[in-house]
Parts: sequence; C-alpha cells; structure tokens
Amino acid sequence: MPPPAADEQPNPPFPGADGYWVERAHFAGLKSFGTYKCVGKKCSGRWSSAHATKDYEQGCRRCERLAFPHLMWVNNASGAERRERKNPDDEKAVHDRARCQACAAGACTVDLENAFAVFEV
Repeated sequence: MPPPAADEQPNPPFPGADGYWVERAHFAGLKSFGTYKCVGKKCSGRWSSAHATKDYEQGCRRCERLAFPHLMWVNNASGAERRERKNPDDEKAVHDRARCQACAAGACTVDLENAFAVFEV
C-alpha cells in the first residue's frame, strides 16, 4: 500500500526517520513506532510509543483505557541501516510496561532487544 500524501502525514517518530505512517489495519509488520488516541468518551489522551505492536493495546496514562495504535511507522531503511543509527543514549523515555498489554502477555520484545543490543556490531 502506498504511503498517504505528505500533507496527511504526522511528523516522523524522530528527526531524519526514513519511512511513513499507515493505519494499523494496513501495517504489515508486528512492531514499530506507533501513535495512539484514547477511546475514552471524556478523555482526549494521545501518546506515542517506540514499542507499539499491531496485536496488543496500551493503556492511556490519563484514564487507563486500553487502545490499539492508530498509526504505525513503516521503515524505508533496511535492518542494517536501522542498527547503525541506533544509539542507546538517544532513548528519552522508558517503556511503560505497566500499561503494555504485550508485556502482560509475555509477548513484548523490549527485553529481548536490550539483551541482544550488547551483541550488535
């Protein structure tokens, strides 16, 4: 599926990111950056996560309601290019495991990524 028009795209998840946003239903992968909109009637919570998964919800920090990602990031860069740009010092927020349904199900890959990061060359 082609990316939406540039004027319909939110900002990339980080400066210089090479890719585009798609609705969750059109995301072919399992995990990526994601943007969320709370589904609570009286809540207007919005957040993003570097650990969004297509099949699991995250909880809103304002009202705790669960929501699936609204948009997910499709990388244009290859896996090797992404690893070269990865810098642990750039991570500004810690993964909110308490509100991550994938963590509760034992399916979150955050701990695996951290364990294998030591072995990346």
